[in-house]
Amino acid sequence: IDLHPERTFWAKGKFDESHRVRYRTKKDGILYDVDLTYYDIVPGKVLGNGKYEFGSNEIGLYLLIPHAKVKGFVAINGDTTHLSGTGYMDHIYQNNLSNEIIKRSYRVKSGDAQDGFYFHFLTLKESNLQTPIGYGVRMVNNNVYLLTPSYIEQVSRDSSPRELDSVIRVDPFQGDDMNIEVTELLQTYSLLNELGGIKRFLAKQVVGGELVEMNGRVIINNSTPGYFYYMAPK
Repeated sequence: IDLHPERTFWAKGKFDESHRVRYRTKKDGILYDVDLTYYDIVPGKVLGNGKYEFGSNEIGLYLLIPHAKVKGFVAINGDTTHLSGTGYMDHIYQNNLSNEIIKRSYRVKSGDAQDGFYFHFLTLKESNLQTPIGYGVRMVNNNVYLLTPSYIEQVSRDSSPRELDSVIRVDPFQGDDMNIEVTELLQTYSLLNELGGIKRFLAKQVVGGELVEMNGRVIINNSTPGYFYYMAPK
């Protein structure tokens, strides 16, 4: 897949065996190079056909890799760091602008295949649905169990950035409530960051706004560490 003439991006392998992702690009004179391989993959899951329909809108969500071990390297201008750890991968699409239909997107990952979970839940701006959408999996001794949300409460919101829900309470249909508190914000990013001035202004008019992506560390129920990746309209 060639997304840009100066960027290399490709992926190969099977999601339930081994999957390699390669990304190489130069921006403002800085060369970024990423090469990651997912292995020991927990098989992906789909809830039904993965589609949610409300009014004229449709959202599709697929958990391709709920959990996997990861190895590879990240390099900036040739300064290379070899790494190992864990990762996940999901895919979402919609037939309307994200800003028009999504109120909040919550991804949270904790633990491993023996004792852990990963979910991607979403709240919507306007719909006839009574509960949030999305799903996740709880992993216990390499067995996978479904997680679906019945309710998500925004307990506390940060002031910088104001889009960050610093504390949320998630009530899944399966199991006890999860109180999730952000302990460290690592990055705040917008897909429009690469545009400046008039280009950014015009892009906002075309796409109907701007989505802010935020990631970092959380603590679940005051005891279990994890990671978050949230999205919210700006």
